[in-house]
Amino acid sequence: MLRNKHIIAIFAILFSLFGQAQKRHPSGLNLRGADEEAWNFGILFNLTNYGTSYTIENPPIDETALNIFDGIAGGFRLVAEHRILERTDLRIEPGILLNRAAIGNPEGGITEVQLPLLIKYQGERHANYNPFILGGYLASYKTSQELESWTIPYNRLMHSIELGAGVDFYLKKSKLALGVRMITPIVSDQIELDTSALKGLQSKAVLFTISFETKDGWKLYAR
Repeated sequence: MLRNKHIIAIFAILFSLFGQAQKRHPSGLNLRGADEEAWNFGILFNLTNYGTSYTIENPPIDETALNIFDGIAGGFRLVAEHRILERTDLRIEPGILLNRAAIGNPEGGITEVQLPLLIKYQGERHANYNPFILGGYLASYKTSQELESWTIPYNRLMHSIELGAGVDFYLKKSKLALGVRMITPIVSDQIELDTSALKGLQSKAVLFTISFETKDGWKLYAR
C-alpha cells in the first residue's frame, strides 16, 4: 500500500509541475493545430500495479506454496493515433509489459505482449493543456515459457477492458500526456482445470502512463 502511495505522489507532483509550467508561459500556444492532425505517433511508458483475486476450492492449502509474485511491472507501447471525429481519436498502442504479477511461477512474473484498441475523447483545449478520457479493448498474449506447467496454469491469450483518463500538455515539439488507466479482464485469467486448487483467478491492474506524441513520431527530437 505504501508503494502505491509513493507512485501516486510522484504523478501528482508531475501534474503540478507541468501545470505551473503552462502558467509561466502564457505568451502563446505551443504545437498549434496538433488536435487537427489526421495522425499522431509516439511512445508511451507505463508502471503497472497488478492485483489478483481467486477462490480456494480445496482447502486447506499453504498459500506460500502458490509462489505469488506481485511486484510492480514496467513496460512501453508505441502509439498511433488517428483523428476520426472532432475531439475523437482512434488509438492503437502495441507494446510489451515485463514482470507482471503471477501465481504459480517460482521464478517471478510474466512477460506479456499487449495490443490495445482505444477510443480517446478530448475536452476543450485550455492554453497548452487538454484533459481526455479513453477506453476500449485490450488483447494480451503471455510469452513466458511453460505457462501451462505452472502450479496455476494461465491462459496465454487474454481479453480485457482498458479505461482511463489524463491530460495532454502541449510542448514546443510534441504533446506530453500523463494518465491513469485500469485494466479489467473479461474472463478468468487461468485455464480452468478440475485439479486446480484455485478457481476464478482474476488479474486487475492500475496503469500510470507518460507518453510523448507528435505528427512526426520518430522525429520527436530531430528538429
